[in-house]
Amino acid sequence: MAEQPFFLAERGLATLKNLLRSIRIGIAGLVHTAREEANMRWHLLAAVITVACGTAFRISAIEWALVVGCIGVMLALECVNTAIERLADRVTTEQDPLIGQCKDAAGGAVLIMSVASAIIGLIVFGTRLLSLVSE
Repeated sequence: MAEQPFFLAERGLATLKNLLRSIRIGIAGLVHTAREEANMRWHLLAAVITVACGTAFRISAIEWALVVGCIGVMLALECVNTAIERLADRVTTEQDPLIGQCKDAAGGAVLIMSVASAIIGLIVFGTRLLSLVSE
């Protein structure tokens, strides 16, 4: 009898079903965030434009790694920020200083990554864009 793949070995198909269920839940969270959060839609638009520019400019593998890393972290942070905001709003609708600090810290994390991504974008694409304008 053939040996089972490592991911099915211990608990059989239940493990694979759990993995597929987790993926479906994650996709549902992404779709919800994209539908409900304008900032997520802006980040997605920026990601599409960035990938198009990367393709057009034929950026290197290392540059792709930086760009894809920035896109991934940015979208993930936006999802975490949304989750924190939703949970905080569910806990109380009243003004609470600690909840406000949590929301502000999550928003600050998004801001930091946005600035870092913009700087990396300038490093990767800046000279290429300048050469297009100067021609």
